Amino acid sequence: MSSMVASGARVLYSHRPMTTNLFQGPFLAIPLWATERIRQSGHARDLQLLVSLVALMERRTKEVRASIAQISEYSELSKETVKRSLKWLAEQGIVTVVRYRKPLTNSYRINYNAPDRVTADPIDTPNRGVDRVTADPINGSRLTPSAERFYQLDTQNPEASIEILDIDTEKVKRTASGQEDLMILGADPDKPEKSFDPKPPEKKTRRDVTNLVSQFLSDPRSIMGTTYEYRDIIILRKTLNTLRDSGLTEFTVSQMIKRFMDVEHWRTSENPVLVFTNKGVQQKLMEQVDTEVSVEDPVLMFVMCDFERNGLDLPWPEVQDSSLRHTVIMHGMDVCFRYPELVSDLITLHNGVTNTEFRSTLSALNSMIRVLAGEEDGDLPELQSAVASVALPIELQNASKTNLRPAAGSILEAVYNYRRASHGKR
Repeated sequence: MSSMVASGARVLYSHRPMTTNLFQGPFLAIPLWATERIRQSGHARDLQLLVSLVALMERRTKEVRASIAQISEYSELSKETVKRSLKWLAEQGIVTVVRYRKPLTNSYRINYNAPDRVTADPIDTPNRGVDRVTADPINGSRLTPSAERFYQLDTQNPEASIEILDIDTEKVKRTASGQEDLMILGADPDKPEKSFDPKPPEKKTRRDVTNLVSQFLSDPRSIMGTTYEYRDIIILRKTLNTLRDSGLTEFTVSQMIKRFMDVEHWRTSENPVLVFTNKGVQQKLMEQVDTEVSVEDPVLMFVMCDFERNGLDLPWPEVQDSSLRHTVIMHGMDVCFRYPELVSDLITLHNGVTNTEFRSTLSALNSMIRVLAGEEDGDLPELQSAVASVALPIELQNASKTNLRPAAGSILEAVYNYRRASHGKR
């Protein structure tokens, strides 16, 4: 243990089998010499990245095989920060970078033994380290590093090539003699000059699902018996993001995870993450918890709450609510349980007034759904013409029976299905 320190900074993310000892649980093995080097001449970001790499590494090879984008997502650092920090860690000999031709991702090996000398070359030579035997810093056993194929250099990196443009030399001569308009050397004269836009690109807000990921990976009933690959953690994070983007509150998703872990055959399956991503499993979990779906549109929220206002600020008088509820029950239940957003749009279009046009359009929408579902006969082109005032989703525009959204068991579930289909994409 003299060559490493136990770090609790990411203990909830520790997904590799760890040795149970006086720490009473899993821990991360960080090279002590590396932390000293970072303390003396590095930055906090370098330690944060090193901790993330150790949490992701394969124990046997001490390597992480991941892209810059994947490391950025896991470490909560920007891609540029990851690049700068990796460059510094490599220059200090803390991490060895092995580059591969695209589309393969690079490999990053954590060096537990301090190098005799540190150079600015972050890449090992092809034969360096292949036959050397080192000590496993966790188990103290002797092992031989990975096979030579892990240390092949990319000697034909296409990014190192320079493309020479075929520039009209006569135009260059005329420009040099003052007979031509101003020309920027190095620019392509055949392409129009682009104006400089100093505005930085807008960054998409990233939803923080760290607590939910930690809850799943660190459940006390599975943490010592289940291991997760880096790919599994990425899949889990994307699944949780989809659930949250679909409108489920963090509390609802947390309850779903808890209920999932309560079921032994799910918890002890070969890959619990893949089981949790199954939509059928998610549906069962939502049926067993108090599901809450957040919606920004107050009219859609009104529909989801079974046409109860519940303090919502709506643009029509409250006395019209009961008429809306009755009209939808009589003329539009099928569309309401499959496409509640269309009912919401129609209510908004008519400002909550249930006149003859509202009822006829709602009835035509309902009939279209039933015809596509094979539950009644009807003329689809005629029905589509009758609902021209409503913006239909692509499957209804194309009258696609295959892509028809399935009927939900409740309006709340129907709103969730809509949110998942249209909003739950990252």
